[in-house]
Amino acid sequence: MIDKEVIIKDFVSNFVLKERRERSYLALSTPKRRASFIDRFNHKWDTVVNMHYLQKINKDFDSPTKIQQMLGFIDNDLCYVISCYDEFDDHILPFKDVFSNIYSRGFATIIINTTATIFYLETEQVQGPANRFIGKRTNK
Repeated sequence: MIDKEVIIKDFVSNFVLKERRERSYLALSTPKRRASFIDRFNHKWDTVVNMHYLQKINKDFDSPTKIQQMLGFIDNDLCYVISCYDEFDDHILPFKDVFSNIYSRGFATIIINTTATIFYLETEQVQGPANRFIGKRTNK
């Protein structure tokens, strides 16, 4: 059984800025506060995530197939989702069921592998295409 709390804890520990970890973990673990964390990602994602572990996806690689290859996810890999979209948020789902539905949709979504060592971040689309990133952390 995959434990969502462990994934959240590991994601925060691996990728969130040290000074934001406690509040981020609390927000993600508390249903009433979760929306505030997601809203922050829509507008200030770069003040929450440690940018050292992020790679921006440039326009030459910005396609669903190429992004999936860069992530190393296969269609049925289970992923934990943090998203503005209620139908996906706080669920563990196969990658293919989430990614195809959130790619270029408009609001922030984070898709995290179950070991919380790789994630995909799509930020809010304000003007032009959304910013898309891959986060990887192989050592702590």
